[in-house]
Amino acid sequence: MANLFRAIIQWLADAGCGLVVTVVLAECMFALLLLFGGTQHLLWTVTEPAAAASSAPALVAVVWLIAAAAGSILATTLHGQLSAAFPAGLLPSAWMILMAWFYHQPSGMIGTLAFGPLVGCLLGIVSGRAVLRRDQAALNTLSPHGAEI
Repeated sequence: MANLFRAIIQWLADAGCGLVVTVVLAECMFALLLLFGGTQHLLWTVTEPAAAASSAPALVAVVWLIAAAAGSILATTLHGQLSAAFPAGLLPSAWMILMAWFYHQPSGMIGTLAFGPLVGCLLGIVSGRAVLRRDQAALNTLSPHGAEI
């Protein structure tokens, strides 16, 4: 029973860390784009009907793709649990879908906004899995007797 609780707590901690990194990284990128771009915050694309005709939804999707990839890599590699990376992409994607639906945005724009975090999550899982395999291969090649002189 204790092992089950430990596994659940580890999964929640990994998922929470990945989600926090995703959101913080995305907001930092949005803040830098706002600071150096001199335009409105990019999340206005979710609320403004005229934003669907601009390139802003694609830029928002790219920002969330990069952030979700980083959060998913972290969540995957902490304890090797691949499923812990899903909240880092699914929750931001669900939030973008809900907000765009609430503000009556076109379905193409909703798909664009949801595409970024989902693809970032999948790329993060694949990258995290590759890192875990490389680390495991490096551990298997080490000599069990330590460094030989």
